[in-house]
Amino acid sequence: MSVYFELHSMTSTFLENLKLYVKQVDRDEVIEYIQQFINDREKIISQIINPSSDEERQLGVKVVEMHHEIDQIFHSIQNEIKQDMATQQKKGTKLTQYINPYKSLTNVSAFFDKKE
Repeated sequence: MSVYFELHSMTSTFLENLKLYVKQVDRDEVIEYIQQFINDREKIISQIINPSSDEERQLGVKVVEMHHEIDQIFHSIQNEIKQDMATQQKKGTKLTQYINPYKSLTNVSAFFDKKE
């Protein structure tokens, strides 16, 4: 089996599974799956040399196209994580304000007497 064919089949399987996993599975499991794919892909990419046939070139082009689609999914996952982090920070400040509502107030008020 050609290294290009192996990379193509691995990438297409990953893309199909990623589309399913993002909607149905816990995010931590998706991140673990992504890390495993990246490790496996790195091993295969290290074996790649210049393509020797047109078929290998076409497989390479298809892999690049699939990676653009995968990259878009990664960005959507990253945006979801950023949004969740912002939500958690807001919850943390609201909780702090609820526990001690006077902590954020400063003692800037003063009494001014008109008499000298």
